[in-house]
Amino acid sequence: MIKENNIEYMRKSIVEYIKDYSSKKALLITGEWGIGKTYSIKKILIDNPPKEYISDYGRPIMLSLFGIDNIEILDKSLSMNNISLNYDLKTEEKLKFLSDGINKTFNTIKKLSNKKILKNFDFNIDLSSIASFIKYDKSIIILDDLERCNIDLKELFGFINNLVENKSCRVIVIANKEKIENKEYFENHKEKVFEIELEFKNNFDIVCSEIINNFSNGKNGIISFLNNRIDLIKQIFDINNSKNFRILEFAIHVYGKIFEIIDEISIKNISNNYSTEKLEEKKYYLKEDVLKYTIDAAIKIKTNYKYLYESNRESFIDEGGIQEYRYAIGQNNIYCDNKYYFVDKYIKTYLIDEYSIKEKLINMIKNHDSRMEFEKNRPGKLGLFEVLEDDELKKVLKVLEENLSKNTNIDIDIYGMIIADLDRLLEEGYPLDVNKYYTLFEENIKKIKNDIENGKFNKKRILINVGIELEDDKLKELYDSIVNLNKIIERRRVSIDSMLNKIDLSNEEIRYIELYKVYLSEHSSEEIVQKILKSSNMQVFNFICNLKKVFPVGDVQGNQAYAILNIKNVYEKDKEILEEIKYLLKKEIDKKDTNIKIINIRNLIKAIDAILEEYNKSI
Repeated sequence: MIKENNIEYMRKSIVEYIKDYSSKKALLITGEWGIGKTYSIKKILIDNPPKEYISDYGRPIMLSLFGIDNIEILDKSLSMNNISLNYDLKTEEKLKFLSDGINKTFNTIKKLSNKKILKNFDFNIDLSSIASFIKYDKSIIILDDLERCNIDLKELFGFINNLVENKSCRVIVIANKEKIENKEYFENHKEKVFEIELEFKNNFDIVCSEIINNFSNGKNGIISFLNNRIDLIKQIFDINNSKNFRILEFAIHVYGKIFEIIDEISIKNISNNYSTEKLEEKKYYLKEDVLKYTIDAAIKIKTNYKYLYESNRESFIDEGGIQEYRYAIGQNNIYCDNKYYFVDKYIKTYLIDEYSIKEKLINMIKNHDSRMEFEKNRPGKLGLFEVLEDDELKKVLKVLEENLSKNTNIDIDIYGMIIADLDRLLEEGYPLDVNKYYTLFEENIKKIKNDIENGKFNKKRILINVGIELEDDKLKELYDSIVNLNKIIERRRVSIDSMLNKIDLSNEEIRYIELYKVYLSEHSSEEIVQKILKSSNMQVFNFICNLKKVFPVGDVQGNQAYAILNIKNVYEKDKEILEEIKYLLKKEIDKKDTNIKIINIRNLIKAIDAILEEYNKSI
């Protein structure tokens, strides 16, 4: 029988199970990874065990089955845990002293004796050997991570049955049943072993609050700050469809360090003209913004979501390839800046440059007012200039000019829209000094073109409508120059013909692969296979050579675009298309007699197999 439970119902069910001395079966608790099963069971039975049962059963023994290979190791591990839990430290020291004493005594006898039988006999008793004589009959035993156990399920179930039927133990097993390898056996036999299956359901608010309150670095008001934002944290988890409390715990640990750095910022770091009140207001804003970003980034990175993070993202922003901007988390009304890329690095590498981050945060505080002015009067408002008052429109145009001159905040994706809006203003007869905008747009577009050609631009395509009719010739020319940027980007794609017709990809193509972390996935598997089937033997040979260079395996030295150490994160999409190409090629050659082309295609399939094997090793 399966029951869904909150934490209180879980507590009552466990206590009732322990109290039922007649039960000859175990209790099963199931649920997804990371939702707090182990955490909550520890709270119920380890941190606050039911006192009325301690005298009968002793302190509960909790053991992870992760990596345990056989029943003998499991049995000894339970005995050792029983010693450490239910005997004091002195008892353990006495047992160690006893084992050492027996060993020393026997070895002394051995040295003094002339008996050959003793001379050739080694004798050693360790603590675990003595532990095997310490029984754990009539104990509360919690076995965690059933799905990670290496013992055959039939053997393990027999061991659990023996504990409850012959040793009078109360056994609680925790598992993610969706991840059990021999799921069919588990489902067919679980009712013979388990009396009740409790499907673990947890209250996010309660567990989140407990994790926050147990945060070891709970200085400087971080605990109260986070407790006041549990609803916000829950929203971000819901948006990302996650309930993983391990990620939450990790995210709070990461955030705690950034929070601490923000707290260290003082008036002397900013300006003596700043009031304490104004500084605290800016720090408060920064703390909340970084919290939103950190929670979202931790969930996405830890679940291998295709995330915005790029290893070179910081340099792109610094060089103007992309702009810093406010973005909506999950297309909801939770906004934060995209400029906290140092959080991504901390999550991925566990390394943090506190001095550098503090300097970045100080600059963010200094620029906060101008940034908020931009948000209040963002150029996107030009699209609805008819509803703006004259003063409002002037402020929007002023903010546009300031940000174009600094090449900040305005993303290239909205350049075309702004140019079209300026054209409409001119058409309506608004007194606009358009010449200064010509110059600013020209300079910025020229810089972006240069970034594209030098591999410093991280967009695959600029969002702009083709065929928009503009009245002003110069604005039309600027608009067309943005459209042409997409043509430059398109030319830099690694074409299938390029893979087939030359044995070495160009440096520009290599830079493209390194930049976008894609190779074959920009084309359809059917398109690639058709090209291969129609190509010459030399072309197939070239394709294999290029494939091995981009995906370095074995002794082949690749171009480092897809370094083996990072292979899993780098070509997830290409893995899928490689599998499709392999399937389609096999299907084709099965229909044909062997010739040189078929031999080459078989070699191509072998190369793909080697790449996929390397990928699978990296997981």
